[in-house]
Amino acid sequence: MAESGFDPENADHHHLLLCLLMTSCDLCACTKEWESAQAVAELIYKEFFSQGDLERAVGVQPMEMMDRERACIPELQLNFLDFIAVPVYRILSQILPETSDVYERVMDGRDQWRKKTEEIKRERGLNLLNTYRDEADQ
Repeated sequence: MAESGFDPENADHHHLLLCLLMTSCDLCACTKEWESAQAVAELIYKEFFSQGDLERAVGVQPMEMMDRERACIPELQLNFLDFIAVPVYRILSQILPETSDVYERVMDGRDQWRKKTEEIKRERGLNLLNTYRDEADQ
């Protein structure tokens, strides 16, 4: 359907479009302006981390996205966007070109998460470099 376009006479296309629209509604937080999208992501990870804490308390190793000690929210958000949200909104904008501004907002948010990821990697690299220098000085 993404390649051939939406056929209003095709019942399968109606069903697929309905599924796509429902999924896009579920993911709508990533279509908001940066400050709102970031705030929603932080709330989601707060919930995930609480679940991970409960799992750890009963001796279960939580998934990375639920483990506050291992999770890097910007990297997790990039993966979520790249593998789930971006494809949904890309296909939606191909089928309904009027929604292309929504796709662009998702891509703008993705760019913000990429910048945050790069900042964290630079900071980690500097911290590792400083650790090595401190060890070398001793």
